[in-house]
Amino acid sequence: MKTKLICSDIDGTLLNKDRELSTRTIATIKNHRDISFILISSRMPQAMVHL
Repeated sequence: MKTKLICSDIDGTLLNKDRELSTRTIATIKNHRDISFILISSRMPQAMVHL
């Protein structure tokens, strides 16, 4: 079965200890543009725009 969608939490999952996306994480997501990617968080949407 082909993966069509990935949902991921942000804090403690995608963000590193400095609360930033690593270059590796960014590259991995960009290399899979054919898969929809949804950020899941209890943060307000405005607090995720920079990601």
